[in-house]
Amino acid sequence: MRRRPLLGLLAVAGLLGIVTTLNAWHGTDAAAGQRGFESGGVGLTRAEWEAIHGGGEVCQDSVTYGGRYVVQFAGDAVSFIELGWEERAGGGVATDAARAEVEALLPDDADRVETFFAPPTLGGPVGLTVERYQSDGLPDRYPSTQSSPSGGIAVIYQETGRVEPVVTRASIAVGREVGEP
Repeated sequence: MRRRPLLGLLAVAGLLGIVTTLNAWHGTDAAAGQRGFESGGVGLTRAEWEAIHGGGEVCQDSVTYGGRYVVQFAGDAVSFIELGWEERAGGGVATDAARAEVEALLPDDADRVETFFAPPTLGGPVGLTVERYQSDGLPDRYPSTQSSPSGGIAVIYQETGRVEPVVTRASIAVGREVGEP
């Protein structure tokens, strides 16, 4: 008769162990989901951004980093980045080089969904290429902002030259839900 209570106690202890293990796995998965956001720039907290790029200099509503990046934050997360290549030989970089550098600043889960072209015209020497990306993990990076990010990201490349265009600047901006400022 003493075996049954002992077996019952072992069974309860075993179930508690299984439940504890399942909760630990679930907690680990949940934490991994929060830590699972990977980006080289957009959506990072200011501390995460500055751990990569160093401290910046505040200029009105943005912060410049080493003369390389102009960054704005929504809440504590990077919501806008501008970078330029005007100082390089030839006044810019090839489109593929610019795209590679920009994509390194986007969340890993960002997918390019549309591209628009506005070539240089007789009225102006600058052409624009606009790419729209979508990131499912991005909205969760802005919990303290008043406007709701849509997960959309717009990248605008400024290009000069008609035969062999070069990219001189790129702007990366996080989208907001329609109807919000």
